[in-house]
Amino acid sequence: MITGSMNDVISNLSDAQRLASVGRVVNATLELGSCERLRGLVVAPFGQVHYRLEFGTDIVQHPTVVITLKGSARLMCQRSMEAFDFPLNTQVKLAFIAEEAEESGLMPDFDPILVGTGEKSFVEIVEDELILLIPNVPVNPEAVTAETKPAVWEAKSPDRQSPFASLAQLLNPPKKN
Repeated sequence: MITGSMNDVISNLSDAQRLASVGRVVNATLELGSCERLRGLVVAPFGQVHYRLEFGTDIVQHPTVVITLKGSARLMCQRSMEAFDFPLNTQVKLAFIAEEAEESGLMPDFDPILVGTGEKSFVEIVEDELILLIPNVPVNPEAVTAETKPAVWEAKSPDRQSPFASLAQLLNPPKKN
């Protein structure tokens, strides 16, 4: 196992191929408060995530990285307006491609990551995945009780008169003799 720095960058496909060929593994901890793009999504104390990047190749020799994330982020519940810890535990498989046309040749369980359009640090790759993992409208599952759950719409009872019945009378007025 070869370890690496979390500030290493991948700027093109050959960088990804080099990392994959040596089986590079990066283990690190990321403080979420240090991520510029996450600051608007998390509340203090921000939380942290431990990540592991395992570089390799898929069966068709695309350079790949398997990202394992474990940790939690402090989010603001949009129902109770109280902070809660949201678990960030996932594994993502990415395959590096140089152009979008290569996407169709990827294994089904790998998502593409386009390289060659500029440098991307390991932290930026992890930050991208965290942004996708954090919900747009965070709700603490413990804040959802029977009283706060949204009511289920019930079917209209058959004995109620249609609200359009009066319109039917206007369209078909009684005939005068």
